[in-house]
Amino acid sequence: MKKFLTLLRRDMADNRGALIITPLVIAAVILLLGAFATFSGNGSLGFNTKDFARSASESSRSDVSGAREVKPVITIDANAKYSVKQGDTIIEEGLGIKSADGLGLVMPIASSFVAAIPIGVTAIIVLFLLSGSLYDERKDRTILFWKSLPVSDLAYASAKMASIIGLGFMIAFAVAMVLQTGAIVIAGISLTSLGVTGIPLGALFSNMALIWVVGIIALVTYIGWAMPVYAWFLAVSAGAPKAPFIAALLPIGLLPVLARIVGLPGEFDVWGTPLRLLAGDQAFKNLNLSSSIDIRLSETTLPIRETIIDLTSTMTQPAFWIGLLIAVALVFAASEIRRRRAL
Repeated sequence: MKKFLTLLRRDMADNRGALIITPLVIAAVILLLGAFATFSGNGSLGFNTKDFARSASESSRSDVSGAREVKPVITIDANAKYSVKQGDTIIEEGLGIKSADGLGLVMPIASSFVAAIPIGVTAIIVLFLLSGSLYDERKDRTILFWKSLPVSDLAYASAKMASIIGLGFMIAFAVAMVLQTGAIVIAGISLTSLGVTGIPLGALFSNMALIWVVGIIALVTYIGWAMPVYAWFLAVSAGAPKAPFIAALLPIGLLPVLARIVGLPGEFDVWGTPLRLLAGDQAFKNLNLSSSIDIRLSETTLPIRETIIDLTSTMTQPAFWIGLLIAVALVFAASEIRRRRAL
């Protein structure tokens, strides 16, 4: 076990720039752009106080002083009722998406799409790292040093998968959590500058925590479905004479095209499956957020239970477990190729 943990630490040290620094830099750039847009006055986040005014003339008449236009102020009370005032005049009031409960859910959901960017980038980085993991050691001849150590080839290949995929996505998810929190803070500042008050912090952060739970389950589901493709890249890395990424990607990308040219029907498009797995088509095929998120006039609910069931139901399919068995076989094949081919 200590040997395996040592291999994990070694891989993380070698791939620190790709798996740690890159997601952090992406998150920092997104937050800086969001903060710049907010503090420069361009971060309206889809809210425009002029949309609440009935007309420009009515807004101007509500300014009693006549010195300058009074900025409309949006207020949300505890009963999920919003009102728009300009000066002492109520321009509009009622219930809607701008209710307290609505903002407490819409903001976490909207920010989750931004937070998913580091995870998506990591999914691409993982392919490059796996394709070069066992190839690079042959290229720079460091494989001779590692083969002199009392570490089996299977443990070495398994450590590559665990560090690059497991730890890589864990770090990306942690960065995504920080990014989402920062995005919500910036969104709150932007909405406050637009005059929106009464955002329910308790509901906001509780919904964000629930979204994190769903995100962890979704990420595990995706990794499980995509594992055969990741293991394929590792196996190719163990034996490719040169350009391992292209050697692993070409069959996945070209054979579906050849299948169409030959005239095979869609159900026989075996090599199109890896592309769908990498895109998350199988993992999220039962998930329909647009229909499961129920936003009413006076209440907003987050269907956590239904969403988790939709995600986990895909893992009960035989194809999921067959894919995991294929991944295990490919990792074993990669270790055998490494054991028989030092250079």
